[in-house]
Amino acid sequence: MAASAQRRGIGRSLTTALIDDARAAGIEVLTLDARGDNTHALALYRSLGFVEYGRLPDFVAVGERRYDKVFYMVDFRRQG
Repeated sequence: MAASAQRRGIGRSLTTALIDDARAAGIEVLTLDARGDNTHALALYRSLGFVEYGRLPDFVAVGERRYDKVFYMVDFRRQG
């Protein structure tokens, strides 16, 4: 997301809409992955019920820097 759009609730709104659509479509488990240094996004996902289920250390390369790839899931079957 563009820096000018960050921290304005847009990501939360989009992710919440995706979750609602997935539930309505009968999806049982929703997964996503993100770069491990994206702390704001990771906090957002956790606040929406996602849990970390895996991590690949130093998997993503950006120039000379390396970052973890973090995997999250929300299991709608456990939420009733």
